[in-house]
Amino acid sequence: MTKQTIQTIRKPFFYNNNNNNKELTAKMDEILPNLCVTTRADGVNIIRKALEELKLNDASRRLKHLKNENLVAIPIKPVHDSESRNTLDKLKRKIQMYENGSYDVSEVCIRTMDLPLAKKLTVKTPQQLLKTGLKSLLEVNGYSWTDDVINDIPTHWERHGDLVLIPGSTFTLPIWLQLGTEFWPTVTRSLSCKRIARKCLVSVDQYRTPQVIMLYGDNGWVEHVDNGIKYTYDVTKCMFSAGNITEKLRVAGFQCSGEVVVDLYAGIGYFTLPYLVYTGVKHLHACEWNPHAVEALHRNLILNKVDDRCTVHHGDNKEVCPRGVADRVNLGLIPSSREGWPVACRALKPDSGGILHIHYNVNTKSEARSSCHSDDPQQIFRCEAKSRTPCDVGTDENDVLVSDCQNVHEYNSNICDNKVDSCLAEKHTIDNTASKFDACVSQLTIINDQGDTQTSKSEMVATCSCNNLENYSNNELCDVAKHKCCDSNVKNSKWYTWAEQTGLEIREMLQRIHGGMWTTQILHIEHVKSYAPYVDHIVLDLKCKPVVL
Repeated sequence: MTKQTIQTIRKPFFYNNNNNNKELTAKMDEILPNLCVTTRADGVNIIRKALEELKLNDASRRLKHLKNENLVAIPIKPVHDSESRNTLDKLKRKIQMYENGSYDVSEVCIRTMDLPLAKKLTVKTPQQLLKTGLKSLLEVNGYSWTDDVINDIPTHWERHGDLVLIPGSTFTLPIWLQLGTEFWPTVTRSLSCKRIARKCLVSVDQYRTPQVIMLYGDNGWVEHVDNGIKYTYDVTKCMFSAGNITEKLRVAGFQCSGEVVVDLYAGIGYFTLPYLVYTGVKHLHACEWNPHAVEALHRNLILNKVDDRCTVHHGDNKEVCPRGVADRVNLGLIPSSREGWPVACRALKPDSGGILHIHYNVNTKSEARSSCHSDDPQQIFRCEAKSRTPCDVGTDENDVLVSDCQNVHEYNSNICDNKVDSCLAEKHTIDNTASKFDACVSQLTIINDQGDTQTSKSEMVATCSCNNLENYSNNELCDVAKHKCCDSNVKNSKWYTWAEQTGLEIREMLQRIHGGMWTTQILHIEHVKSYAPYVDHIVLDLKCKPVVL
């Protein structure tokens, strides 16, 4: 091999430890930069493996093909001049170990050579591009690159197609306006977008309108694909709730073939579209009062080709929601959908009932409350129950009062604080069958933080004192009552406490609205997400059914 000197920023260095050449062109005991190992192309993988084991591989530079020499240069970390001979010896021994001496190591050399930087060091992030572009623009216009300017540049943003939403606290300095027409084009080039908008806090109006201001571009309409469903909406008028993706995926897995569904809070179609696209619903009634959301909903129905199976009811759902048509009602409003519970009850079919999917933010913090003056919906419900008497629900001489809260909440006696829960049972005193059923736990599934826990019917065991339930005419109630709740988790107990109270109140509503006797059954409690250590967004799947005696 012809020895060739490679010029670098320091004195040239070329070292080949063979019998014909054992000299260093430069003899200095200093750190040698830009070092590389040259070898034939068929030896690259072997050399790289050996360098990794010796911890000599330099990830900051890329290898280079030396076409004139038919060799490949592989970067290695800097070493002291006096250690270069020892480094090469170690490398060759390592290679011979791999190849059992079959690879000719005489052509392996260590050189100094300028190699290209690794791509990860040459590719700039959008934020780096943004700062570089703005710094250049400021300097051209005679402005200084100060800390105040740097701190006013966004470090994060939301991307919606070709529109970028920047935080409301960025690009607020007057200096940006003084840059003229070149400012926003510089920003869009850096962020690879065409439109810029500023995102502020959500309005506290009845529509929760987002406060988004278009800064560059003609409109705020964007398109978003979520679980194969296309959503389009105006970011200046509507919000997209990306945080509910787990619940939307769960809804998409429902089997609703032939069912009529009512979505009380449809929005732009967060849950309406998964029902229509994936579950096989016969027809869906979507209720929404925000005119901007209604416009987006109509577009989304057409965009996903499901508009022929959906009727949009624009207005307050108390006034526009159809009655007596639904097999299933979705109440996707948080922090509370309580105001829509009577509407949902009226929407259910009076002869067969259906399933309510009730969203709610449950406060799981353990606190003793002694006053009815509270904003906590659970406490309000307790206080309402405490203020009632059996007469409030139309009792007669055949009613059986259940006053022992231990019977009603046998799974966890701790929830009977201040004996208020006894009132919850008293206000639902109907006939013997229903009263006995009230005394048993009817939970089928509780989802906790660790996953899904479900017990089959064959594994169900009786957990209440009404062992003679089998003698009653409604065997379905007995089967449900035999399911045992063994959840000791405090948070899940709070979920179930709220779910059970909600089931009792919904049942009373159904009996007032439709007449006769109704049962409510907890099918499932889904944890969507947590907003704080003690605030959990959950969904209760509640089966509602009229009792046929």
